[in-house]
Amino acid sequence: MTESLKSLIRADQVPSAARVLANAFADAPRFKYLLPDDALRHGKLTWYWGAIIRACVESEWPVQVVGGDACSTVKAVAIWEAPKQVEHSILTLIRSGLVAAPLHLGLSAYRRKRALGRLLAELDPPHPCWYLDTIGVEPSEQKKGLGTALLSTMLQRVDKQGFPSFLDTSVPDNLGYYERFGFRVTAESILPNGTPLWGTTRPPRSCERRLQ
Repeated sequence: MTESLKSLIRADQVPSAARVLANAFADAPRFKYLLPDDALRHGKLTWYWGAIIRACVESEWPVQVVGGDACSTVKAVAIWEAPKQVEHSILTLIRSGLVAAPLHLGLSAYRRKRALGRLLAELDPPHPCWYLDTIGVEPSEQKKGLGTALLSTMLQRVDKQGFPSFLDTSVPDNLGYYERFGFRVTAESILPNGTPLWGTTRPPRSCERRLQ
């Protein structure tokens, strides 16, 4: 794999990374629930992911990227939250633009986002873990191993620290993919529109070896 893997995204890559995630999740069930208007969804997601990534950059949350041909472009993105990660400060929310989410997403979408957040929190495991907030690959670059490279690289780091890892998904087909990495469904929920949600947990490999 010739593309460069980075543990922390550069500031000049943020716009490209935001577009990648907007493209990757334009038709994802949970984002159709949050933003049901097909015509507006992509633009709102581009703004949303840009604000999220800017907040992560400022708070030094681990953001992995696979770089594209140009130095500022990105092909794949993964955002992680460390165990007991300090939440974004008010200043970070202002600087990143996240404080303006109700304005940019719309009040109804923002209310659905808060409801989704409460449901996702119910899926969280009770113990400290690394949380894969999101992972997305530019659609034209999918099925080339970029997501696998991002995930495998970070899981090696997680295993060395001895923490479990956790992720949630609303796409049934994703469950089999994540099972290949050791994730197993540990919690389930459902959105008001019928969209299913699954929480999946992966013990560190060192723990798995001790149990064998």
